[in-house]
Amino acid sequence: MAFCSVCDRYFRTESAYYQHTRASTAHMFDCHRCLRHFTSFGARRQHVRDSMHHHVCYTCDDEPDFPTAEGLHTHESVAHNECAICHRRFDTPSNLRSHRVVHWDDNVECFRCYRTFVTNSAMVLHLETGTCPSGATQGSVTSAALRGYQSAAYTRSYYRAYDDDADFQCPDCAKPCRFASALLQHAESGCCDVSLDEDSPLWDCLEEIKCSA
Repeated sequence: MAFCSVCDRYFRTESAYYQHTRASTAHMFDCHRCLRHFTSFGARRQHVRDSMHHHVCYTCDDEPDFPTAEGLHTHESVAHNECAICHRRFDTPSNLRSHRVVHWDDNVECFRCYRTFVTNSAMVLHLETGTCPSGATQGSVTSAALRGYQSAAYTRSYYRAYDDDADFQCPDCAKPCRFASALLQHAESGCCDVSLDEDSPLWDCLEEIKCSA
């Protein structure tokens, strides 16, 4: 048997009691998540703001309340393009993805000069621009990428390449890319399903560049 101290009533079961708290106007300000009674909207709102069990997005008009901080962060990232690390917000998902790079560690090492970079595409761009002491150039990087045994999956046909001067294309969405570094950057951006995982054709592209650029 359950007892409602607010209404001074007994209920045969817990479920009948909980149904009562949701239906009665005497409980209209109750927090059902925390099982606490409040007598005004302001008191309940202050409770929600102070409680570690409530995670509210105050940007949204309906102020959705998430049971976990992770749920709120996921919502803010998807709905408001917010960085979960520094909480900056951006106009587009693409700008957010580009920003996230600043929080990555420099753990991609150039296989020639051992300088480190945040991403594989940044390392390959370093080769293409001729800033690596190894003497690699944009031409040598492109030639190496075109030699990859899965190159048919990420290169343009003769006629299409002639039309738009792009040697490469995304194997997933067919986005044209003029340089290998741009193709790898596209994969790292997460804007389509292509990746640099070992089973991806672009893994082969990257490995060929490392071996022979």
